[in-house]
Order: sequence, then structure tokens, then C-alpha cells
Amino acid sequence: MDNSEIKQQSHESKYDYKNYYYADNAENIYYALYEDEKGNRTFEMLNLFNAVKIKKDKKINKLEDFFEPTKKVGRGKNISDAKLKAVLYPNLRVIFFKEKKEELRNLSLSELSKRMYKVYSLYGKTTGQIQFQHHLEARADKDITDPSNPSKKLIGASSIDFNNLLPRYLLSPVNFNFAIEGKDFELKIDGSVSWLF
Repeated sequence: MDNSEIKQQSHESKYDYKNYYYADNAENIYYALYEDEKGNRTFEMLNLFNAVKIKKDKKINKLEDFFEPTKKVGRGKNISDAKLKAVLYPNLRVIFFKEKKEELRNLSLSELSKRMYKVYSLYGKTTGQIQFQHHLEARADKDITDPSNPSKKLIGASSIDFNNLLPRYLLSPVNFNFAIEGKDFELKIDGSVSWLF
């Protein structure tokens, strides 16, 4: 867990660590997803404490304002500029696709519902993993078990099998093949999907 200095104590101590108030700020609240023209992805996570610090110093009109518009992706001679594709956050819904998001237009509402998940947790600060949970899943964490080992809690599978969808996935940016609520689709009050692409 990360701890950040909030303010200085009024009475100074000879021990440096006692001279400040600290706050736990490990909760990541925003995830910037960057992608270059070839589909290479990178990310940046922002925790609550740093978001508040940025908001004090900079006018924020939309979530994208918390992040730089581009970020370097790749290594060595293969470095390129990746543009900010989206800002993800807990409870944002996504719909997974196999190859291209256009294939989602041909699916029934029932099939779309099976593929709809919400961002459950911004999981891996260094790996960029995100935990997704099916949007209709209502069981407690302890009750969502691994199908291959029912005595173990399911954190999430690392890849999607569309013939056998699971309640949770723990995916890396390379497996982020999904349409994003508010960017690629909107949900109407009757449960239908309005496409924005």
C-alpha cells in the first residue's frame, strides 16, 4: 500500500516518519488506456489521493484532463506515440468482442447481455490488469468460486472463452477487446443498446 504525506505535524520529532500525517491512497480510481495506430497498448493508473492533488493544481472538466493526451509505448526502436483511448473506472460497463467491435451490432440483446461486464477493480498497478465482473453478477466475493477448483475464490480468468463465459476476468491490456460505455455505446432505459460507432 502507498502512503502519502498529508501535512506536517505541529510538534516536530527527531524521527522523520513522525513529522507528517499520512494517508493510505492505494485505491486506484481511474485507468487511462492508451493505444497506438498498430494497436499496441499502455496504461496509467491514478489513485484518489493524486487525483485530488491534480484537481487542486489544474482545471478538470472531464476525466481525460487528469492524463496526458499521449504516452510512449514499445521498446527500443519500436517506440511510438499512443493516444489516450479511454478513461476506465469501477462500475463502467464494457461489452467484449472477438475480433472487431462492429461484430457487436449483429448480436441479439441476450447475447450482448452475456458479454457485458463492468470494471470491478483496477487490479495491477504495474501490470495494468483490470478485474471485470459480469454486469448481472450479484453474489458476494466469497461465493464466486473458480469452476476448476470450487474451494477457491475466483479472482478471474486471464482470457475469454466466448463459449464458456465466466463471472469474472482478470485481463491485461493486450486482451482489452471491448466496446466502452459512453464512448462506443449507451444503454437505454428499456435495456437496449445504442451504438456510438
